Amino acid sequence: MKKFFQFITAAAALCVVSSLTDRGVYFINELRNWTEARSYCRQHFINLVTISHIGDITMLADGVDLNNMVSDMDVQHRAWIGLRDEVDSWRWSMSNSSFYKDGEAAFRNWSPGEPNNNGHSEACVVMFDTGLWADTNCKSSMKVICFEASEEEVTYFFIDKYMTWTQAQNYCREHHTDVASIRTMTENERIKQLVPQGQYVLIGLFRDSWKWVDGKNLLMSNWRAGQPDKGNCVTAFLEEQAKWEVQPCSWKMPFFCYIPAVTRVMKLKLLSPSSLDPNDPAALEEFLRKVNLLFLFPVSTLPLCVVFPPAECGFYFINELKNWTEARSYCRENYADLVAINQTEDMMTLSGLVDLNNMVFMYIQHRAWMGLYEDVNSWRWSMSDQTFYRNGETEFRNWSPNEPNNFQLSELCAGMFSSGLWNDVNCMWAIEAVCSNVSGQDVSFVFINKSMTWPEAQSYCREHHTDLASIRTMTENESIKQLLPAKSLAWIGLFRDSWKWVDGRNLQINLWRGGEPNGAEENCAMANFEDNGKWEDCPCDWKMPFFCYGVPVSQRVVRLKVVTSSPLGLNDASVLEDLLKQYKQKLMDDGEDGDVKLSWRTKSDGKIFHKGDQL
Repeated sequence: MKKFFQFITAAAALCVVSSLTDRGVYFINELRNWTEARSYCRQHFINLVTISHIGDITMLADGVDLNNMVSDMDVQHRAWIGLRDEVDSWRWSMSNSSFYKDGEAAFRNWSPGEPNNNGHSEACVVMFDTGLWADTNCKSSMKVICFEASEEEVTYFFIDKYMTWTQAQNYCREHHTDVASIRTMTENERIKQLVPQGQYVLIGLFRDSWKWVDGKNLLMSNWRAGQPDKGNCVTAFLEEQAKWEVQPCSWKMPFFCYIPAVTRVMKLKLLSPSSLDPNDPAALEEFLRKVNLLFLFPVSTLPLCVVFPPAECGFYFINELKNWTEARSYCRENYADLVAINQTEDMMTLSGLVDLNNMVFMYIQHRAWMGLYEDVNSWRWSMSDQTFYRNGETEFRNWSPNEPNNFQLSELCAGMFSSGLWNDVNCMWAIEAVCSNVSGQDVSFVFINKSMTWPEAQSYCREHHTDLASIRTMTENESIKQLLPAKSLAWIGLFRDSWKWVDGRNLQINLWRGGEPNGAEENCAMANFEDNGKWEDCPCDWKMPFFCYGVPVSQRVVRLKVVTSSPLGLNDASVLEDLLKQYKQKLMDDGEDGDVKLSWRTKSDGKIFHKGDQL
């Protein structure tokens, strides 16, 4: 047993990489709405399941006992998957945050009843000659407004040429700055004066359409006839080969979670006398514990299914200069995501991938991005029921000047002053609170004259009322203002996330350098390999190398002992290439699945083989 364990974990000369698509999918037979289901999956697994090929759909359809599925609202045999229409993801093509003062990126001037996402196909925006906006199909050809921005002023240009939104974006970026961003009603009026009577023009506002929870776009379709219809979240209808239906996200039903993992099937043969009884379940469990692998009961006839934890699925150092957002996009396109750290040993693995002498850099040396960031723009309400909010009401804010400022990097909750203005506040402060009582769209507010932390206030309001107060309009803001004693500060229901990984997990280990994090405008994390990979925060627009992790890749290291009479040395390039070909052929003959790639691991002296090396 000890010899076998050492064999599969030893650092050795031959590295085998095979591409696999298997992963762990779990059916959760509990009733939750889509948001609750996603939270559950992120807490206990990785996320709601995503579909990449037709085999995934077949697996879902065949893996559930329909007779035992729980159901609600007379919607049977449906289960949530990780696909939804991102109807609230509106943002400007001009993404430089320094261009917008507080709240300006959220300026909107929708026509009544807009945006309405007609036909689930409207993800771009036009302005009418009235100055009002509507969502539109991005593939429709229209005229456009471009703009040029300098430190002192913004100039708008009417482009009398028909283009799709993507064509317009490319045109504006090539000839001006970008498609027009509109930050205030004054700027809206300036553009309105440029629009010919009876016409409408594209502006720079757009959103994501159907998207998987891991950020990937929809590349394949499995809709039922007549779908997508009303609603924004997607279920698999298991009576009909898991075909997709759109349902209201607030409906409750079972759901599928997944763990991205690499599955390897191994046949074991004991080569020396052993006390292990291979048919003893207790002995097998002890074996798996010793090699620290997660055992999943096999669905095939093969003898053993071993699933490596995500941290062992393959880390990749990309020695190219990209900002944090660009690095994340690159990793999601070519691998799985920017790397997330589960344990301190992961940092040792990353350190082993880097040659400090060859690392590219722009501002500071020997740093690389990883998938940790402070989500300073994730403000949301404790009251999460989307039916309570009309369009745009979840985005209402009334911050004090220069707030939120994340003072001392510890302000994740919001309070209202007696002036009616808001501040971000340390969630552990003990202050009064405002609760709400909700009935449909109607709401009343209650001032609680009791000092509590924000989590305590949330629990109190949910137990005695509906929740901490959500504020949808200035009218409701004024109603709460009237309840507050002079010179007071009280909790409201607004809060945000702190540092978290790109896969949605919160920070569970701490590898910050001394004095870090230390910058209110430094919201992305890098590893400093001059200091054992310790973490530092820095501006997200800096450019540096980065680490990706690759879910569908499995690596195995094998040591070879070779006896040869060849006059050529074993370190001769032609001999090494021939050995790789022979070994790859043997793997194929033995039934190795997937795209197998072999490479030699070079030792510190530049050689691969040494005379007399022992296994």
